[in-house]
Amino acid sequence: MDRTKDPARIVAVRALRGGRARVQLNDGRDLLIGEDLRAREGLEPGTELDDARLARLGLASTGEAAHEAALGLLAYRARSAAEIRQRLERRGFEANTVAAEIERLQRAGLLDDGAFANAWVAERAALSPRGKRLLHSELRQRGIAAELSEAAVAGIDDTETATALALRRAARVDTADFRLFASRIGAFLMRRGFDHETAEQAVRTAWERLRTEKEG
Repeated sequence: MDRTKDPARIVAVRALRGGRARVQLNDGRDLLIGEDLRAREGLEPGTELDDARLARLGLASTGEAAHEAALGLLAYRARSAAEIRQRLERRGFEANTVAAEIERLQRAGLLDDGAFANAWVAERAALSPRGKRLLHSELRQRGIAAELSEAAVAGIDDTETATALALRRAARVDTADFRLFASRIGAFLMRRGFDHETAEQAVRTAWERLRTEKEG
């Protein structure tokens, strides 16, 4: 009986969006590869693939699958390199595939930790202001390097931000009792990442400004 294994053979090729192609083999496997690689390799229905060529295309297919997954993650929201690495590894991609994909995204300008940090701080400033300490903590949790985090928050003035927040929050607090005012506003500011000294100064500034406005 002839036990020679049938060679892997391409039975169908389908062009996909984004410059990719899906190559279906006679054993039921699908390979997701770049269209440029497909054309360069001359991959058409009927093409037979030896083991070495099949292994090479398999690696390329894994890389394209990782790229597709990463683009899906980035389409949902901006992410840091560490976040992409974590999510791809969680999906079962090996470390070398993930590293190659991160480098690919960085070369294409789709992954930039500095830009991510700047955008994160800008969004927080616009929607939910907080102190530098909390911003640093949030960025560290997302794998942003210390120097990039420092650069991103360099323009934040904690005293100014805390005072503005205290004045905004004062609308919800009884301003007749300073101790109650200081306790509630101070606790709020510290939850937003301001240190005790900055929070205390902002509370007093807000209190004095509000009292002056009432007396005026």
